[in-house]
Amino acid sequence: MKRTMESSRKIVGISSRCPQDQFQWMIDMLTSHLSELVSEVKYLPITNENSDEWKKEVKRYSIGILYHSLKHGRINITDVEGSLYDKELSYMSQCLDKENVMVVLDDLDHAKVEEKERILRTQPSIKDCSSLLLLIANKDKQSDFLSQIDAISQLLNRVKHQSSMGNFPAKNHGRSKQTHSSDDGASLESSRKNLKLDIPCSQKHSVGVFSRCAKINYKWLVVKLESKAFGSLVKEVHAVEISNDVSHFLSAVNNCTFAILYHSQNHGRLNIIGVPDSLYDRELKTLFQSFGKKKVIVVIDDLKDSSAEVKRNILHEQKSIEQFSQELLLFSETEKARINTSDTVYSKLEKLKQILETSCDFTENRAQPRMSPVAAECVSAQQLMLEDLKKEMSNQTQQIKDLKNGMSNQTQHIVDLKKEMSNKTQHIEDLKKEMSNQTQHIEDLKKEMSNQTQHIENLKKEMSNKTQHIEDLKKEMSNQTQHIENLKKEMSNKTQHIEDLKKEMSNQTQHIEDLKKEMSNKTQKTEELKKELPNQAQQIDKLNKEDFQQSQL
Repeated sequence: MKRTMESSRKIVGISSRCPQDQFQWMIDMLTSHLSELVSEVKYLPITNENSDEWKKEVKRYSIGILYHSLKHGRINITDVEGSLYDKELSYMSQCLDKENVMVVLDDLDHAKVEEKERILRTQPSIKDCSSLLLLIANKDKQSDFLSQIDAISQLLNRVKHQSSMGNFPAKNHGRSKQTHSSDDGASLESSRKNLKLDIPCSQKHSVGVFSRCAKINYKWLVVKLESKAFGSLVKEVHAVEISNDVSHFLSAVNNCTFAILYHSQNHGRLNIIGVPDSLYDRELKTLFQSFGKKKVIVVIDDLKDSSAEVKRNILHEQKSIEQFSQELLLFSETEKARINTSDTVYSKLEKLKQILETSCDFTENRAQPRMSPVAAECVSAQQLMLEDLKKEMSNQTQQIKDLKNGMSNQTQHIVDLKKEMSNKTQHIEDLKKEMSNQTQHIEDLKKEMSNQTQHIENLKKEMSNKTQHIEDLKKEMSNQTQHIENLKKEMSNKTQHIEDLKKEMSNQTQHIEDLKKEMSNKTQKTEELKKELPNQAQQIDKLNKEDFQQSQL
């Protein structure tokens, strides 16, 4: 008994961009108050770098909880600008099933019902991709958690019940409608009672969504078809990826009663049918042959513009779409961003409902013992495809012959190319040698340039010294010029002095001449005196003798 109880306990994975310490309280509550249902709780951090690792880890758990705290930012889980968990929540729903996913919003100001309804209205993917939204106020987390523990227990018990039933066949996508919450079940039952056409469950469609795009591209469409809104019309939905495996495609066709051919512009051009490089020529014709026009529609997604004019242009350029399908529905990127609030999306989904309701009348023949028209059409389609394959094989055989002839020519061309390559190889070797020589020459030039650079530096130094010497010479010349000017002034002064001396000398010469004349005159007088002197001497002697005689007397 203990072993059985242990095997029924689940490991819960909490995915979040918030650190673990922000929701440790919730881990403690799960392991303590729900220990009979939960064996262990693991933290799966979400970052921008660990997407692949996170996806591998998510698959290992029975229950997925997407946690977000208001401390880590505003309430931007999905469907809003800057949303944090668009891809993660969608992947968890796809990987674990919507019924096994719970979203927890923590640290709110209040956890009222009105706030919960507002969040689900503005971010509808939370409801589309999870079965429970838990709001936790920042004041009393434990009380808010315990107030909703019954809903959490129901989710865990539902997983327990599903796991004990084993795995369903891959094609039984309708199981998700049987395992919704009690509210979903009641709504589904109500929709069955209120169905206008009063269509029995046995006549609901098995819808196949056929595409070359990845399933994640049209996950939203599958979710819508599996929702309560289509519950009275759709029994199950098959997502069929178109490849080169024709038998797989035909097998999928046989499992469906209604076909949607889906294409996303993100996968390439709008080349559906009847244009160069069209992607769905054979497939759309086969769906038409298998189900008839009234049970085939074409959906083109991720357009920039989904207006009526764009639709008319597509149908004008690719007329076979209108020939082989009942309707062409266009969805733009803007519409998808507001998929649960857009009026245009609502009207297009209503159009899809009308087509499904109308086409339900054509399913009655499938219950007859003989081969149904759909089965007969499938056989016819298979035969048509075989004829196409034969033609294609014949064309390919001719292409192979042409390829062989072309290959022979190419072989000769290859031989010529080899010779040319050999010559080019030799040329390359010569170029390598020349390059080696040029490299050596470049090295020599570098050395020479280095020497010249050094020489230039020496010349610069020498020029600098000479420039300094020139400056010194200029200063000396300036001094000498000044000295010359001074000498000139001095010479001028001396010249003037000489002139003065000359004048003075001239005056003195004149004076000398005058003196000479005067001296000559005096000499003349002296001579005359000399001539008179003896007479005077005699007179003096005579006088002296007279004086002496007088003195004697």
